[in-house]
Amino acid sequence: MHSHLLETLTDPDGWVYDIFQTNTPPGELEPFQAFAQLWHSKRKADALPAWRDYELEDFAPWYGFVIVQDIIFEDPLDMQFRLWGTKVVELFERELTHQRMSNATEHHFNQVEFDLIARFAKDAVIVHSTGNIHWQDRDHVIVHVLELPLADDGKNVDKVIGLFHVP
Repeated sequence: MHSHLLETLTDPDGWVYDIFQTNTPPGELEPFQAFAQLWHSKRKADALPAWRDYELEDFAPWYGFVIVQDIIFEDPLDMQFRLWGTKVVELFERELTHQRMSNATEHHFNQVEFDLIARFAKDAVIVHSTGNIHWQDRDHVIVHVLELPLADDGKNVDKVIGLFHVP
């Protein structure tokens, strides 16, 4: 068992969300150790990294598999996909860049996914999710996603950066 694991949630679609503390060592975030290490390297003491702390070249090993989401502080909270990587577009057969979760025309998000927005904003957590693409009758395609909080001021989460992995 991971010592930094706070909670595990399961959504109605069968996706599992492991919620971790931000001080979780990269080694506990398999298969995302290198991505988590990059995120940790951008931190200044306990401050969270900001989107501006990254350079395009930082993502070279994962081109196409990175997503960035902006938290929209409205009631209810929402997220807009700033970046939905090209390989993620191919994987899910849909483009979500510049779309909000609440009105994404090509995908329906469930309540657990919306509740996680508030969890990111309130608790600055790390989320490792795993599931399949059942809605396209591709149950055999297992997807892992690591999502990490970003904060322009180092404290208040305003973005989430994620990496997709298909074993």
